[in-house]
Amino acid sequence: ELINRETQDFNEMCHYKWTSPESKFTKEYVCSRTTGTGRIYLRSSVLFVFEKGKRYEKRIESEEEFRTYLEKYFGKEYLQHVRNYKLKT
Repeated sequence: ELINRETQDFNEMCHYKWTSPESKFTKEYVCSRTTGTGRIYLRSSVLFVFEKGKRYEKRIESEEEFRTYLEKYFGKEYLQHVRNYKLKT
């Protein structure tokens, strides 16, 4: 059975995900966006490219490499937000 929800129904959960030390969103950088034929997903430790039903995965080896992919797939304006980068293994 589907239940109608309001945006505020998700406030507590969103607050937890963005502030809790246990949340993956506070442990590492996470960026995701759709493309015309798939999705780009970048974490501190790995880049995923989903394109036309196929999956490509690339391990991130350094902050420099992370910044390169962040700029390439998400734009230069996001680089200013990268602080205290830690490579997750």
